[in-house]
Amino acid sequence: FFADFNDGLVPNNASVYGNATVLTSGGYTNSGYLQLTTTSPVGQSAGFIINDLDTNTPVVSFTASFKVLIGSFGNGADGMSFNFAPDLPAGPITEEGAGTGYTVEFDTYLNADGSDTAPTIDLKVGGSYGDHSSYTGNELASTVVANLRPDVFADAVIQLNPNNTMTVIYDGVYVISNQDLSVSGYI
Repeated sequence: FFADFNDGLVPNNASVYGNATVLTSGGYTNSGYLQLTTTSPVGQSAGFIINDLDTNTPVVSFTASFKVLIGSFGNGADGMSFNFAPDLPAGPITEEGAGTGYTVEFDTYLNADGSDTAPTIDLKVGGSYGDHSSYTGNELASTVVANLRPDVFADAVIQLNPNNTMTVIYDGVYVISNQDLSVSGYI
């Protein structure tokens, strides 16, 4: 799957939900881009889902590589998530994630109730999500990333390796490196 969003259209085999939209300019090098939310109004939510590309064939590895801009304006919350699961909802997805597969959470906001640590990039597996209180899965790794909201485009790479490990690189830094996923029991 590849999309540059330059035509302003949602790519074939994908869907957008909530506040997500595709814009023809303003992205990296003024290209088109997928915008999940804006700085106002508050309380926005979004989702971008790529449909099954392998017609129910088991996936043993993938590399997702994309540019991401998380703005640094004010005290915005809460971040975003990258999810790989067979049961993602047709709708907005929180930074906590969705589905029963793998979630990489980019958590930009430290909750006042002390229910999390932020700014972090977290790797989770096998839970159902929605808000902070409904997470039932396992957090396999968590890394504090001081510059998670750099207000410039950063490179993000998420790689599921054939040996059932996962690597996450953000802005050139290996934040999760070859994390063993077999302990989660999820295949």
